Amino acid sequence: MTYQVEAGDSITYELLLSFLLYKRRANLKYLDKGIGWIHDVQERLTAEFEKELAQFEDLTFSNVACLLIENSPQNQQIESFLSWLEGLTAIEIYERLAPHLREADSQILLDLEKQRNQFVYFLSKWNEQYFQYEKVENKLKKAVKSFNKQKMQMSSIQVVGHVATGLQIEIEDMKHVIMIPSIHFSPLHTFSIFRDKIFVWFPLKTESSSIDELIHIGKCLSDRKRLEILQFLSLEKRTFTDVLKYIGGAKGNIHHHLMTLRAAGLVRVHVTGESQFYLSTRKEFAPELQENLNSVIYQN
Repeated sequence: MTYQVEAGDSITYELLLSFLLYKRRANLKYLDKGIGWIHDVQERLTAEFEKELAQFEDLTFSNVACLLIENSPQNQQIESFLSWLEGLTAIEIYERLAPHLREADSQILLDLEKQRNQFVYFLSKWNEQYFQYEKVENKLKKAVKSFNKQKMQMSSIQVVGHVATGLQIEIEDMKHVIMIPSIHFSPLHTFSIFRDKIFVWFPLKTESSSIDELIHIGKCLSDRKRLEILQFLSLEKRTFTDVLKYIGGAKGNIHHHLMTLRAAGLVRVHVTGESQFYLSTRKEFAPELQENLNSVIYQN
């Protein structure tokens, strides 16, 4: 399996992700931002815009907007991109989206002008009231530069697995993988899958010391159930249902353990193109753990 890998170097990708994270609020307790991030954001938003956001539920266009960001010649500045998008006709938007959408996503192509107008309005307001104050552009640029260096030293499969902490893309028809550094979704990765390409937001590496990393992983491994899950997933890749049946207990508890293991970089996610994903133990963490331990014990 081969695919081309390139970096997504537009700050608009992070704008989009932060907006979707606020709307969906999924997995926040496993992210560096934490659940308290919602309150921090709400303090910046006007009451009027917060009410509009709460009532806005159609995120269909937002789900495919990364295709338009990639396609735009004006994607290096948020305002320029949104102005470019606002100037497109419905036919032009259709021509940019349709070749990449899977059949299941075809309903997105209905009423494109209305969807676009809503998208531009909400992202513009989101940028004005929240995102522009985050000052993340320089960090993201450094991450893109670092990724491009690593891409020269590794195969496509290796560099994806390395920067996205174990992500493994196993879709036969996949041609392009766009790797996008992210702050808002760190330390996890997330992705959007289309017909011939996949967009992957990968976490920026933190500047935490080896001691901090050891403490984090130690806490993660201090639970017997998590060790049993790692042992089970070390044999072969499994589905969430497989893990649930083997380990037992409540579905919510198993989900929590798996997300905790993922956040620590101990579990690999296999993307197969099917409706469900597979999981396996990311065995590389063992020598990495030893290396961190050695750096603490043998300081000289």
